[in-house]
Amino acid sequence: MAKIHDLEICEGIGTTEFLHIFLSNRLGESQPGSSGRPIPGYEVRVIDENGLPCEDDEIGELQVRGESLMLGYWNQLTKTRQAIYGNIMRTGDKYKRDRHGFFWFMGRGDDLFKVNGQWISPLAIESVLHQHPQILEVAVVPHNSGDKLTQIIAYISLKSQQPPSKELEKNILNFAKQHLPHFKSPQQIYFVESLPRTATGKIHRHLLKQKQSDLLTIAQ
Repeated sequence: MAKIHDLEICEGIGTTEFLHIFLSNRLGESQPGSSGRPIPGYEVRVIDENGLPCEDDEIGELQVRGESLMLGYWNQLTKTRQAIYGNIMRTGDKYKRDRHGFFWFMGRGDDLFKVNGQWISPLAIESVLHQHPQILEVAVVPHNSGDKLTQIIAYISLKSQQPPSKELEKNILNFAKQHLPHFKSPQQIYFVESLPRTATGKIHRHLLKQKQSDLLTIAQ
């Protein structure tokens, strides 16, 4: 159980579209890091690209059914039709469900990417890299160049007392190889002063992807 000063933390998730939470941990049976299990009144599934239920621990898209679902997005008919089917919504979030019925957030659908046919969650890689003592912030994105296979690139800002160096670059790459499966380990890292952020303070992955060539030049 996740506790801070003897208080158990019960995480959950809901959306504006449903006006309520539909997954939550419970007192006495919480799983730290998970979004919990479905709450009464909601049916939650993880589905594949064909709309079929995923197996346990298989990454797919989160689908939620509930009577509190909104009618649609204001003046956005196309977006409404892409997301809502009656009282069912495809949230756009990538999740997996474990064998105990707990749901785990793996990232937004447009953040995940495939390497060698396997889904890669940037959040999973970033959480490992954040454990390196010299890393302040990190953002992981895919990089495709010509006919080459998709590469995993990590943009890293360092703690103020630590200057970038080739030695540190090798150290971080070795750290990643020791703590991540080989197909999740970044092939390249680039040091940047800071990472771009959205208006709400989240790392702006799309901007990193859009301006990747410029950032690579600056980082090098």
